[in-house]
Amino acid sequence: MNNYDVDVFMELTGLDITEDQLSAYERAQKRAFSMLENELGWSFKYSSQYEEVGKVKSVCSCPKFLKQIDEKDMLPADSVEGEIKLFPYDKKMSSLPIDPATCIYKIKLVVPMEGDDYKFITIKDLDNVMPRPLSKSQEIIKYVERCDTWPYQCGCDCPNCTLLAVDADWISKIPNDMFDIITDLIVYFMRHPYSLDTSATIKSESVDGHSVSYATEESVETIIKSPAYQRMLEKYMGVYSPYYKKVRIY
Repeated sequence: MNNYDVDVFMELTGLDITEDQLSAYERAQKRAFSMLENELGWSFKYSSQYEEVGKVKSVCSCPKFLKQIDEKDMLPADSVEGEIKLFPYDKKMSSLPIDPATCIYKIKLVVPMEGDDYKFITIKDLDNVMPRPLSKSQEIIKYVERCDTWPYQCGCDCPNCTLLAVDADWISKIPNDMFDIITDLIVYFMRHPYSLDTSATIKSESVDGHSVSYATEESVETIIKSPAYQRMLEKYMGVYSPYYKKVRIY
């Protein structure tokens, strides 16, 4: 995330941030990053906490005692090459959506350990994975193709407890084509550091010795509704974005 900092901001805007203004800038940048992460559904500073405990010996079988299972009854876990993220698994979809990634190492079906959301057991390694780039001209991967060899019936009886675990290199730095959006947000939050209203900004000024407050048309909604912002969302939003809509791709 450190690839966008105050120096980049000053270069893009032509503004000089003085030492006295630095704390205000840092607060505005934090708000801009936080807002973007919420909109995209993934974090720029992601660090995986997930741990594979092991694998079942009988493929697609569901361990009966997820809380007290003996590791001796399982095959050893795989080593992690990138970082692991978990996603919903829809057995009816031929292309499964994931967060934006640049390289995929392993994909598997897993079930979480009872009482521990960060430990899971693998019930099926998904081989012959074919990552689907966002477009032919871009290397960002947002889908993985379902292979005919993948089982359609695999997992436990509990609803939605079978998840897709993906070991991959995820986007960990702010893409260059997101810089202008971030810059606009930081400028807005620096000009309106206390504004919580996204529909209008309250501005105060002195008129004939009296303090007058009124709403201006300037709003963060102007940025959010811009074509550039919408293109950015479409390109980079993940499965957990509030704007994500499940699309069946067969």
